[in-house]
Amino acid sequence: MEQNYRSTEVILNAANIVISNNRSRKKKALWTQIKGGEPIDVYEAMDERDEANRIANRILQGARYGDRRYDDYAILYRTHAQSRVIEMYLQSYDIPYRVYGGLSFFQRAEVKDIVAYLRLLQNSADDVAFLRVVNVPRRGIGDTSVDALQAFATARTQPLLHAIMQLKDGDLSKAAREKFAAFAEMLSDIYMQFGVKSFPDVVEYLLQVIGYDAYLQADRKENYEARADIVKEFVGYIREFTESLDETKVDVLSAFLENVALFSATDAMDEENGRVSMMTLHSAKGLEFPVVFLCGLEDGLFPSMQSIYDPEKLEEERRLCYVGITRARKKLYLSCAKQRMLYGKISPTMPSRFLIELEDALPAEAKPAPKQPQLKSAPPQQAFGISVHSLKSNGAHSAIQREQSLPETKPVAMDASYAPGQRVRHKAFGDGTVLAVNGAAASSIVEIAFDSGTNKKFAAAFAPIEVL
Repeated sequence: MEQNYRSTEVILNAANIVISNNRSRKKKALWTQIKGGEPIDVYEAMDERDEANRIANRILQGARYGDRRYDDYAILYRTHAQSRVIEMYLQSYDIPYRVYGGLSFFQRAEVKDIVAYLRLLQNSADDVAFLRVVNVPRRGIGDTSVDALQAFATARTQPLLHAIMQLKDGDLSKAAREKFAAFAEMLSDIYMQFGVKSFPDVVEYLLQVIGYDAYLQADRKENYEARADIVKEFVGYIREFTESLDETKVDVLSAFLENVALFSATDAMDEENGRVSMMTLHSAKGLEFPVVFLCGLEDGLFPSMQSIYDPEKLEEERRLCYVGITRARKKLYLSCAKQRMLYGKISPTMPSRFLIELEDALPAEAKPAPKQPQLKSAPPQQAFGISVHSLKSNGAHSAIQREQSLPETKPVAMDASYAPGQRVRHKAFGDGTVLAVNGAAASSIVEIAFDSGTNKKFAAAFAPIEVL
């Protein structure tokens, strides 16, 4: 037996139950003098958006209207790619956060590279985008050649890409001219795909033509699999973004870049109460928080697909789950989704075997109820037939504590429409008036003048806004 001085008995009991399924582990159990504790909240979301929306809503209620601080909360996930949707909801709720041990999704090099290419395709005079991608992947264009091109362009007051078209013998070295010309010709070829291919397919074509995957594989400094997953998740986001748009009527490239700009902004939020910590489970070792959200508990995600048929790897995944559970000191939220879009694919999912293992901690009256077939239009069902399971601790009081939930913000419908002059209410900013609406359906950006005097823009598909 080993004493844990921080987590409650309820949380440690859950951790002990999960890790006891590892056959190679020496038998020992954590114990604490902090008897009882808040019940563990288990939630089965409709999808990854419902999951992220609920997390953001719980944090907002606790930190802005309750007695918690933002830095009391941590959100743990198995893969970096899972952070995208969660970050988009946290930003839409105006919740400050930091990604521990890494960068936020939209600040990662892979995302910024793709966005820079798209910005340059949209605006050939974007010199900042040009300088980011002219040698990514590496094309043998060195700093000396770029400096020479900049001097040439400045002397003629031309954007860098335009200046390439004006290069003549003697302006730069022959090798530099040829490499710049090849770069410009490649961009022209990609640009010509618009109107022929769908926007997501143009992005896929771009990545193929520039050889981005091979570039990531050749970079030994960073983990290839993690970086490739970020690229797949970003392309998946592009597909999700465009699926409800008519590309013959909407400038999808401009609409997409405008949405990305909202989530890429690094404007300082009110951090008086600290910031929510987001991290992968691997980064969470050694850290503890009063409240922890452990999300994405689905077979194939956590545990990972590679580990399901490998007993050794599966036990390592279970140890990660144990680590995740024991990061919580007072309150633990566990969640899974009925279906999840990840890497651009929507797949039905099954609850993680680690959640199933935790059923042994439930009192008899809280055993899982048989699931009934649900229509797609049905409201979200609660996990295992109830919202919250009180995971029973030895000697601790326990029973089903049905969730006394505050009203959830309904996810924005893909066809939600706003109009200038409408009165609306935002979960964090309160009441306001719609000033302008740009875009349509999932691409809509809503600008609101709040009664508090603040003006804000939101991606309508993620913001917790209701029409009054």
